[in-house]
Amino acid sequence: MSETKVAQTGVRSILRATLSQHLRSAVFSAVFSPVALIIMGFAVADTQAATAQGQPLSSSEGTVGIVITTLLLALVAANSDESSAGLAVTTVSAVIVGVGQLTGALRAPLWMGIAMSEADSLTSMRWSLYPICVVFICLGATVATIATRRWTVHATLRELEQANAESSQGGSSRVRPFNGQFHNARNRTWVAVFSCVALILGCIMMMVAAPDESLRVASQGLEGLMAENTFRPVPALTCALCFGLVAWISQWSTSGPIVASSVLVVIPFSFLIPLWSSLTGAVVTPHSSVTTQISLAAPVLSALGLLLPALVMGPLLTRRHVRAQVLRATGHRHGFVDEM
Repeated sequence: MSETKVAQTGVRSILRATLSQHLRSAVFSAVFSPVALIIMGFAVADTQAATAQGQPLSSSEGTVGIVITTLLLALVAANSDESSAGLAVTTVSAVIVGVGQLTGALRAPLWMGIAMSEADSLTSMRWSLYPICVVFICLGATVATIATRRWTVHATLRELEQANAESSQGGSSRVRPFNGQFHNARNRTWVAVFSCVALILGCIMMMVAAPDESLRVASQGLEGLMAENTFRPVPALTCALCFGLVAWISQWSTSGPIVASSVLVVIPFSFLIPLWSSLTGAVVTPHSSVTTQISLAAPVLSALGLLLPALVMGPLLTRRHVRAQVLRATGHRHGFVDEM
């Protein structure tokens, strides 16, 4: 067996997650993920209800709930650097919680800031297919983390071989930043950024287009979104697929999903649009269907826009952890450079 194969076998055996690492990641996720996902669903429903009543900035409980649960899910993703079991458990939890939200088994409790009927609580989850969007983001992040662990090993070993070859020829043995499956780190990042921008713009358009008739909301509340079979699932499903693809792209570069989500979704739909609506009075009214659609899409997009960067911390920290483990296993101590 060649020295290269011996090194690869040794590195793979070291990088293979142990049972304790799997359990630690899975148990942490099993404890915190369901709680975070349930509370985030309640927060999104509460914020939508406040928006439907013409008060887009009045749901302090919903805003705080979204922020806190996002941080909690970011910790779950960060705890998956040694094992992908944590994100896998998060995906399963998202499926279970999503079924409960779509069937009405999990509805916003009475202690939320806005009084909501059972029909309003159920409609807030169904019209945008918010639970399905969450499942796709979790699934994309999980697949990206698993793929990142696999190709980072091969990419780092190839660069070590190249560095050793250059050193034997009298050149520098410094390890360059690894490039993944693209030609170089810069091209990889720009391709990811442009792809994520296109996909997220598609998410925004599809989510705004999801309610076919929103004029009834001002008089009937959230229940008016699905009155007389006006619900159209195709735009919402397309939005979920696009969000999942953005999370999947994070295996090559986390800069793209984080930057695109923050600039195009979080800042406009969490701050600018609600603030503009409140200051100008362009809130939900019976005579402004487009404004109503954008206003109602804002809470959902805001939550999903925060969830996406939180979960793509998994591929980012996994790449750094695996690369450091490979360098440590091969005795390399110089030139450790990582790219987002």
